[in-house]
This record gives sequence, structure tokens and C-alpha cells, in this order.
Amino acid sequence: MGNEYSEAINAFAEALDKGLNYTRALDDYVESAMGDVHELFIDGGNEVLVGFDKLVKELNGLFGSATSTMSPLVLDLDGNGIDTLSVGAGIYFDHGGDGFSESSGWIGHTDGFLVYDVNNDGFINSGKELFGNNFVLESGEKSANGFEALSEFDNNKNGVVDESDEKIDQLKIWRDQNSNAKVDAGELLTLLDVGVVSLNIAFASQDVVDVHGNRVMQLGSYVSSDGTLKIVEDIWFAVNYSDTAKTGSAEQADSKVFPEVPGSGKVLSLSQSIIQDETGALLGLIEKFSTETSGEARKLIVNDIIFSWTGSDKYSTISRGGYVDDGRKIYALEAFLDKEFFQSLGTNEGTGNPGPNSAAILMVGYEKLADFVSSSIMLQTHLKPLMDSLSFRLESGDLVIDAVELIGLLRTEYDSNVLVGTDLISELSHSLKVAAGETGKEILSVLNSMGSAKANAFDMLLVTMGSALGASGDDKIYGTVSADLLLGFDGKDIIYGSAGNDTVEGGGGRDYLSGDSGSDVYRFSKSWGHDTLNNFDLSVSKVDVIEFGEGIAMADISVIRVRDDLLLSFKDGLDTITVANYFYNDLASGYVLEEIRFDNGAVWDVQQIKALSVLPSDSGDIIFGYSAPDFIDGRAGNDFLYGKGGDDTILGGAGDDWLEGGGGQDQYLLNIGDGKDTIVEEIGVHGEVDKVRFGQGVESSAVVLSVVNSDLKLNYSTYGDEVTFKNWFLWSGSNYKVEEILFADGTVWTSSALTDLALSYNGASGDDTYVGTAITPGQFIFGEAGNDSLTGGKNNDQITGGTGNDILTGGEGSDLYLYNLGEGQDTITENSSYAIGNIDTLRFGVGIQATDIAVSASGTDMVFSHVNGSDKITVKDWFAQDSGRCQLERVEFADGTNWTGSALTTQALNYNGTFTNDVYNGRSIASKQIIAGAAGNDTLTGGTNNDQITGGTGNDILTGGEGSDLYLYNLGEGQDTITENSSYAIGNIDTLRFGVGIQATDIAVSASGTDMVFSHVNGSDNITVKGWFAQDSGRYQLEGAEFADGGLWSSQDMKLMIAKYTQPDQANILLVGQGDFSLE
Repeated sequence: MGNEYSEAINAFAEALDKGLNYTRALDDYVESAMGDVHELFIDGGNEVLVGFDKLVKELNGLFGSATSTMSPLVLDLDGNGIDTLSVGAGIYFDHGGDGFSESSGWIGHTDGFLVYDVNNDGFINSGKELFGNNFVLESGEKSANGFEALSEFDNNKNGVVDESDEKIDQLKIWRDQNSNAKVDAGELLTLLDVGVVSLNIAFASQDVVDVHGNRVMQLGSYVSSDGTLKIVEDIWFAVNYSDTAKTGSAEQADSKVFPEVPGSGKVLSLSQSIIQDETGALLGLIEKFSTETSGEARKLIVNDIIFSWTGSDKYSTISRGGYVDDGRKIYALEAFLDKEFFQSLGTNEGTGNPGPNSAAILMVGYEKLADFVSSSIMLQTHLKPLMDSLSFRLESGDLVIDAVELIGLLRTEYDSNVLVGTDLISELSHSLKVAAGETGKEILSVLNSMGSAKANAFDMLLVTMGSALGASGDDKIYGTVSADLLLGFDGKDIIYGSAGNDTVEGGGGRDYLSGDSGSDVYRFSKSWGHDTLNNFDLSVSKVDVIEFGEGIAMADISVIRVRDDLLLSFKDGLDTITVANYFYNDLASGYVLEEIRFDNGAVWDVQQIKALSVLPSDSGDIIFGYSAPDFIDGRAGNDFLYGKGGDDTILGGAGDDWLEGGGGQDQYLLNIGDGKDTIVEEIGVHGEVDKVRFGQGVESSAVVLSVVNSDLKLNYSTYGDEVTFKNWFLWSGSNYKVEEILFADGTVWTSSALTDLALSYNGASGDDTYVGTAITPGQFIFGEAGNDSLTGGKNNDQITGGTGNDILTGGEGSDLYLYNLGEGQDTITENSSYAIGNIDTLRFGVGIQATDIAVSASGTDMVFSHVNGSDKITVKDWFAQDSGRCQLERVEFADGTNWTGSALTTQALNYNGTFTNDVYNGRSIASKQIIAGAAGNDTLTGGTNNDQITGGTGNDILTGGEGSDLYLYNLGEGQDTITENSSYAIGNIDTLRFGVGIQATDIAVSASGTDMVFSHVNGSDNITVKGWFAQDSGRYQLEGAEFADGGLWSSQDMKLMIAKYTQPDQANILLVGQGDFSLE
């Protein structure tokens, strides 16, 4: 038990030597021993201090680890994944740009960093020139990761950095051929040098640690010059920083009245802090903790105790940034360590606020601190009656712990209520192990020896005490560097084994288990629930094992691969184990379990698991191949078959199957009776030939092609068998396509020929209806005879109606309409011309000259009429909007003549009268019209927009209608009448403009009834504006009159010129203009 008991033993022997009563001497001895026990186990003695000192050292290590995460973007240049080097490989690089190079993880010589030579010196001097968490953004802040840094080079914000972005030439690739972390000759390359066409900004978050201890947190992609997608990873290198030792603890006054927890750094012991707290707040929290029966509530109180104890309660919860749930936790750690946290690198660099990765590490440290404090106080409050029940006896001259009374108390609680008793045993076990140091282990050892793994449940609990027991709720259990037994029981538990050869059992519920380093055993009994196992461990010669309990045989467990995870499912489907990343890197990683053991002694090793994962059944299978060539047969059922890497052969068999070859040259076998299968070929590498091979009985002439969205579908039998190629039309290159389709009779279809065949639609002789799809690059649609309704898709389509009166709709994209002589009266609807860059075109065939076509407006439509009187094309709603949304951009003829849409609009909207009395009414369209009446007494009316109207010679009646209208009047054009009734509309400016030869001094203005009259001095020319004075609102007035010499009258000027006019029945008033009119 230690030297503390030597003095008590010596005192006992001395009493005997003096002839004292044996019983009295023994009583003195036991009393002395009990005092030592309470000093050691209950009142915060030396062993507790040793345990706390270990915790403080661990927290200091966490402070160092929290800032040792550095990230750059790395491109997989050779296409076989990214290789890294460990932190101990002798590579030093200045990640932070502070002038110091740190020992760092690195990449292999076949891959490359994406870099930006900020100072243009031809070298990469620090992490500030890599795309990672040290890159300085335009805002002056550090980027959270490499993809955020890259986004600043996406000038047009389309999610891709490519040649359309002005700064792409500033990006380089650093291929460190000799792994010396220095740019040597020939190592700094352009994007084109290594075949990088574009870089995608989007990424997927993940958290995978490779075999060299470097962590991949973000995964993206780039497009290479051969059209394939390749990997971009944001790798957070392991970096070796020195730790900081803690300062010594303050001298503490002795106090036996209050619970004792050691202090450290700037923090006094708990009892001393209570004594010095004049407010009594800390003592109040201790008392609240000691009376609280809920474990969850005590966890919250412990936080308040720590905040009050360390003085962190004066800060706000958000005082240390947005990556920690409570900033006071960081202040508490700093107080215990007498060391301020400083984010020296990455996000929040240069501040006391941790970045996202640092925050996660620090919060683990705080949880361990809170666990220690809680366990220490538990031993001195809630668990004190149990500790006081310990007694002692002599055996062969040695003092040993007597825990009979303690076990009796535990058994009473357990028998009264199993759940309460189990929780009590768990609390005692956990608190002794966490807070009582080596002496706590001695008590646990005594309790273990008094239990039995083969007896009842209570005795089994005694055996497992000290093994990090959970309660019936949701627990977080942490192992030690030693070999631990970690039991979660019921609830959603999280168990970390740490170092050592641990035995881990989650119990019932949905648990997360991680044995960490060492040879660990994960035990599962029936009804264990749905657990996730993270077995990452790079230990040399380790043997990690899943061990199934009684009654679970090989035949009860299904082996299923889900991407890189191993799923072990019990036969009833109610219990599963997901081993995360088990198949990562073809099982050549630290995630592998070496064995799966069964109660009858049978064992599955890694090779057996690998073989079992690709065994088919007649039900729905999920099968993944490996990087080597695989033959995968799904047999019956609706299967999901993945070839992964290698040149694979995949046979779906009967059922509706999902077939995905992955990398390599893959071959898909399809036969009659195979059902409705889907093939996915996302990766298209130049030179690789993926194939579909049809079996006997499938004739190429019987295959029916169809396009569904961006997919290509082939129906190949009368039994409803079909295969769908996902996203065949999503990419114009080789991605998503198979290069050849082979038939048993030797017929071969290439992907390009199949694409052309699928994109063509040929109508029949009747009235056809066809609607295109959203495919690339567009479709060829031909209607043949009949009155057809043909609609294009969302790309650049070519549409020919053929003979008959057809309705043609281009849809989105730049569409081409073909029209030949004798093809009838067609109607075009085009509503996507507003999209920037779209060029929709009407092309007339051979035999149709530009001189054969007359253009005219019909309502809001544009009409192209042939001189033969029977052929014409109507473009619907051409004039409906100013935006030109429904117009065509070009009209082309076989002789090379081209008309633009804007010129056609102007041509169609002009009206030129004859030498007779013309009557013309403008249109309700969103475009300006130019209306000229020539000779005769014309009646000309504008439309609903801004029109220009000239009456010409003769006495004309001109009506502008809505909009801002312009009336032109030239010398000798007679006596015209203007009716303008829209001037009340806000913003309308109606103007009378006099032509060359008419000066302001030539015009006299007068009132005639309610009309305004502009009279020329020649006595024959005048213009009457009807109703000018009929309303004060000015509704029937013109806003201005303009003269060729620059003279300008406003409506206010003209009103003042006839200011003497007061009543409509007054004599006419005549004023002669004097140029620009103004009043002093």
C-alpha cells in the first residue's frame, strides 16, 4: 500500500514491545491505518496529485497538437492516388511563413502542389504560397482550407477555375521530385505542362488519416487534358511542434472541510479556492453538485464549478470564436496550464481563437479535465458513504483492504433496482479509475477479486469494475495507455481505447467504438444494436479482432461491402456492425481487422472477408471489386455491382441491376431475360475501351433507342429487357459512355455512331408530336410529311418541319430552323433568345432567294411570305417584348445573304403610305414604329409604344396613341391635325419637330376653342393639336416643339405665350414665336 502505512505498522509493533494490550494496539493500528486510507483515497492525497499531474501533461500535449495541422491542395498527377511521406521522413518546410521550418508530412514525387508564387521570385517560400489554411485571402484573413483559397481565382464565379478566369496563368504546379521541400530547377510547372485544364471549386468533406499519419479533410477534382476527372485533396500534414511544460502548482493551505481537487498553474486547489471565494458562489455550486441525483445535470454543474473555480465565468460563451461551443472552456484550460492558447497557423492565425481543427482537439482536452474534476468530487460527496465503508485487516503481517461492507452496500442497491445499482457501480468504478491514481486501482483490484465472470450478473459487474464502465445512458468512455476493458452497456456510447491491447464492448444501442493503437478485441453478443467501428491503427504486428459471443455462428453473419466500409449484418437484420474504411486502398491500410472470431472457434481472416464480400446470391447484392481485374456475377435479384479499378467483367444477371465499372477497361455482359439494368461509366480515360457485349438472340435491328433527360436507353428484347446508360449526354467527351457495343453476329456500334443515332428524330407521314430532352450537344429533329408539332430540348437543336403546316418550338439553346420550298405554312415559337449568347436562326433552302421573301408584322407576330403565295413562316410574338426574347437572331439564304433580327424588326415596323388617302392603325406591340403617310389626306394612328409619325403632303389626321411619340412636319405639308391623349402618363414626352426651313420666328401659336394651333407665316401650313386646353392635366398637350435651328419650346413656354387666353369663347389670341422662349 506504500510508505504511508509503514509508520502505522511500526507503531503497532512498538506498542506490543511495550507490553500494551494486544486488542488496544490493534485498535490503534487500525485507527491510524484508516486515517491514511482517507488521506489517500478520499481527501485528495498524493496519489490523486499524481493522477492530476498526468492529466495536465496530457493537456499540454493537446495544446501542442491543436496547432499542428497544416493544409495544402495536392493534385493526383499520375492518376493512381496521392502518396504521402510521414512527419519523420526528414522534410522541413515553413508552413506558417514565420521564418522557421517545421518537420512535416509531405507528398511523393509523382504528385504536385497547387501553388501561387506571390512574390514572383520563382520559389515557394512558405505555406502562404500553397493553397491551404495559411493562404491569405483578399480580406486579409487566412483561408479555412485550400478550396476556399482557390475560389478567389474563380473570377466569373461559375464554380470552375479555367482559361476563362483572368488569373489562371498565375497558378503553378510544384512537383517536388527530390522531396527536399525546396523548388529546384524544372520543378515549378504550368498547368498546361501537367495537363490540367480546369479546377473545380466544389469539394466533399471527409476525415481520413492515411498510413503515414496525414489527414485528408477535403476532397475535390480537376479536369485533365484527356477529359478525365482526377483527384484534388486538401491534405492536413502532420507537423511536429515542441510541447510546453506546465508551471508549478501554487502552495495550498490545508482544508479538510471541503472536497479537494488539486490545483495547477494559476489555479489553487479546490478547497483553497472555496475558502478564498468571499462570494460563496463556488461553495454553492459544490453543494448543488453534492445533492443532484441526475448524472446529466451534474455534468452541467461541473462546468459551472470549473468556470467559477478558474475565473472563466467572467467571459461569454462566444468569447473564443465560433468553433467552440463555449469560450469559457478555453479560458479554464489556460488557467490550469498557466499558458495562453495561440492559433499560430491556419484559420484564426495570430489570435487566441482556435480554428476548426484546433477547437475539436481542445474540446477533447476539456472533457478529460471536466471528467477528472467530476470524478474527484464524486468520491468525496455522492460516493463518500461507499468509501467510508472500507475497512482493513491484517493478513500475514500486511495491511489489506476489506471491501465486504462496500460490496454489501452495492448489492443492496443492485437488488433493489438493477438499473440504479448498475449506474452506481459504474460511477464508482469510473471515478476510482479516473481520479484516484494507483491506489484507486488497488481498491478496484480488491473488488474484481470478489466477483466472478461465471456467476450472476452482479458478480460479473464486480469483475469488470475498473474496466471503464458506461451506465445505462449515452456515455463517453476513454481508455488509458494500458490494456483496458471498456464496457458501454445500453445507450448510444462513444468508446475510445487509446493505446494498449484493449477489450471493447459497446453493449446495446448504437455505439461508436475505436480501439486505437494496440491489438484490440471488439466483443459483440446478440442484440448489440447498430454499431460503428473505427479501427484505424498503424501499429506494427497488431492483431485487431471482432469476437462474436455465444450462439452466433458464421452462417448467421452476412458480409457486405458498402463503398470502403465493411458491413456485418446478423441474419435478422436487427444488429449490424459497420467497420469504417475497412476496404480502403484495397485493404492496405490501418483500418483492417485481422480476424473475426466465432464462439465455436471458427475464424475469418482478411482474405476470407475479401472473398466473401464478392460472393453473389439470388437476392439483391451489393458487391465491390478491387483494383485488380475482377469477374463479378450478380446472379438473380436487384444488384448493385461496382468494379472499382482494374479491367473488370460485370454480369448483372436477372433482375434490375446497377452496374458501375469504375476505372480500367470494363466489359458488361447483357442477355435476354436480364431485366432493366443501369450502367454507369463516369471515368473516361483516353485510350481505354469500355464495352457492352450482348449475348445470343439480341439483334441490332431489334434495339430501340430513346433519350430520357441526359440518359440513353436501349430496349433490346420483346420481354422488356433494357439497359440505361446514366448521363450519356451530360458530357460531350468520353465520360459516362462505353466506347463499343458488340452483338453476337459481329455488329459493332461505336459510342459516336450511337450518339448520332439517338439524337436523330425522323417523323412519319402523319401528324407527329415530338418533345426533345435536355441533352448535349442537341438533337436533329425532322418531321417528314403531315402537320407536325416538334419541340427541341434544352440545347442547340436543328428542326425541320417537312411538308405540311408545322408548329416548331426550339426551346433553350441556339436553335436552327430549316425551311425548303413547298414545305407549307409553318409556325415558329422561340422564347429563349433573351439568354446571353443564344443565336437562333431560320435558314431557307436552295431555290429561295432573299428577293422572294417579304417580311411583315401581323399583330405581334413576324411573317416571312414567299412570292408563290402559298409558303410562309410565322414567328410568334416577335414584337411582344422589347427584349427580343421571342425573336430570331439571324435569317440565312442559300446565296449567302444574311438578315439580322434587329434589321428585320425595323423593316417590318415601317409603314410607307401611297399617293392616295391612306388609313393606317399601328399595332399593340412593344417596339417603336415609323409611320410615313406620303401624299393624300391620310389618317395615321400609332401603336402602344414610342412611334414616329409623318403625315406627308395633304391634310392629315395624326394620332400618336400611347408612349412618347414624335410628329415630323416639313414645309408645304398642308394643314394637319394631331390628337394626343396619353401625355398624362408619367414620363411620356410627345414632341412636334419642324423640319429644315422652318424657324421659330416663322411659327405663330394661337388658341382656337380648346385647340392649340401652330401657324406658319406662309399662310397655308398649320398644325392643330386637338383638345390642348380641354383639361388642366395637360393630357392632350405636347411636351415640346423643336426647330431645325435648335429652337425649343416647352409646354410651359407655349402656355405662357398665350397667357391672355382665359375662356374658350374668347376671341382667338395670336402670338408670334421669338426663338427659345423665356420670361424675365
